[in-house]
This record gives sequence, structure tokens and C-alpha cells, in this order.
Amino acid sequence: MRIALLGAPATGKTRLAQALTQHLAELQVSDAPPLATLQSQSFDRVLLTGLDLPGSTPEQQAADATLRAALQQMGVSYGVIYGMGGQ
Repeated sequence: MRIALLGAPATGKTRLAQALTQHLAELQVSDAPPLATLQSQSFDRVLLTGLDLPGSTPEQQAADATLRAALQQMGVSYGVIYGMGGQ
């Protein structure tokens, strides 16, 4: 299964990608692939990390809004994931 993992800076997407790959070797996780590749349907799932951690910055909020708008404009279905990892 191929998963595209997107998110604003400092939302834990890289750590999540590493953990998914480590625990589920059959997954192919792309951490922040170019948005243009999402339209080719080369991914089974597109996941976006949410802004649920305390202290999200205006920059993170703007990046999140930009990603969501781009995905919507391209017609790419995605799921939003939340959580604090091992904390």
C-alpha cells in the first residue's frame, strides 16, 4: 500500500512516516510528495496531519489551509489524522 503523508511544518509527519514504515514494512510512505504526483492516483491513501497540538503558529495554519485548498482544487480525497505520537 502506498501512502502520501502531508502536513504543515512541525506537525510530526516525518516522525509518523518513519514509525509507519518501521512497524508496517509493507507500506510505502512518501513524506511530503510533490502535490502534482497526487493527481496521478499513484497513492492508495493521502493523509494530512492535523493541527491539534498546542501552540500551532500562524505559519502552520497558513500551510495547512494551503494544502487543504490544493487537495480540494485537484479533487484529491484525503483523510486528516490527529494525535500526539508517543506522548
